Amino acid sequence: MIIGDIAYNYVSNGDKMDASEQFKFLNSKFWIETTQAKYVAPEKLKHLISNYGYKRTDWNKFLGKQILSLRKINSFPLFMESIDKKFWYFQTDEILKNVTAIEKKGEDLFRIVRSNMSFTKAFARDAQYEEAIMSAIYEGANTTRSEAKKFISNRESPASKAHKMVLNNFKANEWIKDNKNIPLTKEVILRIHEIVTIDTLEKVDEPFCGKFRNDEVVVGNATIHKGIDEDLIDNAIDEAIQLITNNQRYLHPLMKGIILHYLIAYIHPFFDGNGRTARALFYFKCLKHGLDWVNFLSISSALKEPGKGYENSFKLVKENDWDLTYFIIYSLKSLNRALDIVDKKVNKLCSIPKLKDSLSLDDTQITLLQRLYLHTERIIDVKEHATNIGKSDESARIELKDLVAKDLLFEQKFKKKSYFIVNKEKIDEYVE
Repeated sequence: MIIGDIAYNYVSNGDKMDASEQFKFLNSKFWIETTQAKYVAPEKLKHLISNYGYKRTDWNKFLGKQILSLRKINSFPLFMESIDKKFWYFQTDEILKNVTAIEKKGEDLFRIVRSNMSFTKAFARDAQYEEAIMSAIYEGANTTRSEAKKFISNRESPASKAHKMVLNNFKANEWIKDNKNIPLTKEVILRIHEIVTIDTLEKVDEPFCGKFRNDEVVVGNATIHKGIDEDLIDNAIDEAIQLITNNQRYLHPLMKGIILHYLIAYIHPFFDGNGRTARALFYFKCLKHGLDWVNFLSISSALKEPGKGYENSFKLVKENDWDLTYFIIYSLKSLNRALDIVDKKVNKLCSIPKLKDSLSLDDTQITLLQRLYLHTERIIDVKEHATNIGKSDESARIELKDLVAKDLLFEQKFKKKSYFIVNKEKIDEYVE
């Protein structure tokens, strides 16, 4: 007997599904493939039921409600008294597999990067730059990745609001690394907001830098999202912190970071800077629990691609009775994408030393190429290279000129002074 017959008879007879029928249903191919292995939203799922022996009419008769009911019965509740919405998520096989795979991949990459001392610090700094830039761009900063990376890696003073947003994000990341061991509190959330928004808010919002809003706020328009009533913010933040830090159920640190991210975005406690604060808090929560490999990732870059997946994950939560599973799965996929980006970059960097013999380079030249490859917008001059390698200006000049002759660096002159920038395309040709 196919599982479709079991479900149909149970409804047709007006009987409650007994334990035996429920057990069979929860172990059926239909349930495993559309809820456990892949969490298909009901709007899509109703068009797939004929593949599993159901009739199209079965969806409205009983199947749609049955799927939602079983998902909620077996869910992880995330209820808060200050918010009338009852959040929850279903811990699917897909989630468990992703969390396990992400943690292993992250730890493996962290080990590799830490073992290559020639670029460990530069690698972490590059990820900080990328996250600071993309988090700002995500919130509307009018700059490009290459422009912002050049400004921040060359330690230039911010010349615009967009650059100030980038610098603030960078400083927030530094603050989080320095304070990762302190408890998550309301004061921590306010401090992070203050750092990411100082000198970037509209004049009317400036008094609320590092402070909760005192009026309503909407995202885009009220049909997209309206933050909770301003009088409920204090209690909601307290509850969110308790939900994450003192839950009687076990929450993996990654899940804590992801759920905190969502709750801050939903509560929308600030007039501006909610997204930047939420993403920064994800880093804070992960680092607090020893997931140091997140320092090598740019979460904002991964969340922003592809298309509007990030925004759609919020939409799916709202459309499906406040089921956070969609946001969690999207966030985990984003983490996987971010780790894949890091993996490719690490492989490139670890391949550059192969050029030592084939192109007759010395160790200081290899180290320089690795560092510049990470920061392709960065320029270096003879004096800086001489200081880095502890040699004379003349020795540094010889090394740089040799790399130019081998087409690995470009030389640019400004006011009779030479500056050097990496030829990324040529290195890519050599280390593919």
